[in-house]
Amino acid sequence: MKFPMTPAILLCMAAATSFAATHQDRPTDTLYQWIHGGTGFAFLLIDVRDSVELDTTAVIGTDTCRPYNLSSRQDSLRNRMAGLPHDAYYVLYCRTGVRSNAAANMLDSNGFAHVFDITGGFNGWRASGKATLPRAKVKPRSLLPEPSMPAPSTGPVALPVRKISGVAGSRARIVALPARASRTASHRGYAVSGDISGAGHAAGMRIAVDP
Repeated sequence: MKFPMTPAILLCMAAATSFAATHQDRPTDTLYQWIHGGTGFAFLLIDVRDSVELDTTAVIGTDTCRPYNLSSRQDSLRNRMAGLPHDAYYVLYCRTGVRSNAAANMLDSNGFAHVFDITGGFNGWRASGKATLPRAKVKPRSLLPEPSMPAPSTGPVALPVRKISGVAGSRARIVALPARASRTASHRGYAVSGDISGAGHAAGMRIAVDP
């Protein structure tokens, strides 16, 4: 038996599709700022290259922001997904950006809400003269899901959020002062919400909607 596709049904289907998680691309310069303390949220930095590739190159990170190595081609990332929190922040990179994009799409389709793909990958990072870490500095998988970069304990935080009521696909940032309160605020008529548990809920939120 076939059911007619009424306007109400079509509207519900469109709404469900429009709010599906989609990762965000970021250049290597943004990652450089993040791992040198330029962000207010905790995240896991994941190198999705094959482990053998790391033997002949290096990894992105610092002594205070060490990456995990979860290969996308060897299914290391897929096999670990069940133990990873869906509301955490993930930053992925590979050699050029192709595999990390595919890995980010996989996390998207499995309900991970905050995923970033570093365009240009390790090659772009190294070509711009940024410092690297030796393979020995890779964070042990036994520490998962401990963040590579912890959130600061004090000071203002700026968190990427992706759900804006009635404005599917828009981007916004919650700029929050360090005090406990609600995780939802409004700005110019938009209701903006995001998971800010990594840095604590905050009062006095200010919302900036990206164009």
